Amino acid sequence: MCSKSAPLRCPDRLTFKLGALALRFAAFRMAVARARRAHLRPTPADLRRAERELAQAHGAGNWTDLMDRYAAWSDIGACLIRHRTARALSFAGIRAGALGTPDRGPLPYPGATARPVRAGAE
Repeated sequence: MCSKSAPLRCPDRLTFKLGALALRFAAFRMAVARARRAHLRPTPADLRRAERELAQAHGAGNWTDLMDRYAAWSDIGACLIRHRTARALSFAGIRAGALGTPDRGPLPYPGATARPVRAGAE
């Protein structure tokens, strides 16, 4: 017979961090989807910025070092390339002002308003 134990409970700080991470991921996915619907293409600068972010997140010196690290695992390299392209596409959408505007579809939650895009943001 199984005894009933207390339900598992996440510490509030962990719950908050996971919630924030989930919201950031949802915003990223929405940005990519909207940029694709707008038929935007990332610039070479968008790709370089995405490469820098990914290399830094994985503790590599640069994009080439990151790709060399996973050269033996082509599936991981392909996943990194797809993510780089998606991240660059999100930058293209932000730069074009195609994201977060009422005429481009619903915003992430009721009552949200679009934030203006800063000029010259990379």
